[in-house]
Amino acid sequence: MRALVRGATRILEALTLVGISAVFLTVVVEVVLRYGFGSSLIFTEELTRYTMVWVAFLGGVVALRDGAHVATGGIGDRFGPTVGKVASLVADALALLFLLTLTWASLQTLPNQRDQFTTTLHVSIFWFYLAIPVGAVLMALVIVGRRFGLVEAQGSDLPIEDL
Repeated sequence: MRALVRGATRILEALTLVGISAVFLTVVVEVVLRYGFGSSLIFTEELTRYTMVWVAFLGGVVALRDGAHVATGGIGDRFGPTVGKVASLVADALALLFLLTLTWASLQTLPNQRDQFTTTLHVSIFWFYLAIPVGAVLMALVIVGRRFGLVEAQGSDLPIEDL
């Protein structure tokens, strides 16, 4: 099971990297065309914005897996390990409640987006709104997986002091 989880998180890392690379390249091309040649592509702003939505939600899953989001670790240091564990459990429960609410609300909105299309890309906005429930469900799975010992943090090779 851990191998499956590791494989899935590697895929998420790759998709996040591809997404952020696409955003970077699109912005660089747009800047070069606009300031170097006096013209621009009409779809770059939309492509960048909607790709960033996917990058934010998929990257959020990876960051949550690695413990890179804001945490309550200081509470355990100040009040002892028992209080720290309780605070961590409460934080995870509240995060799960938020993520499940976000999933439910976004799934209610999603069907209404099927017939709305982006202005320049002519793609259904549904595909961009889909990032919300997908990311929220994956983040909820990470929290549950972490609690059951199926998801392990894979932090950066750099110590935090070097960042």
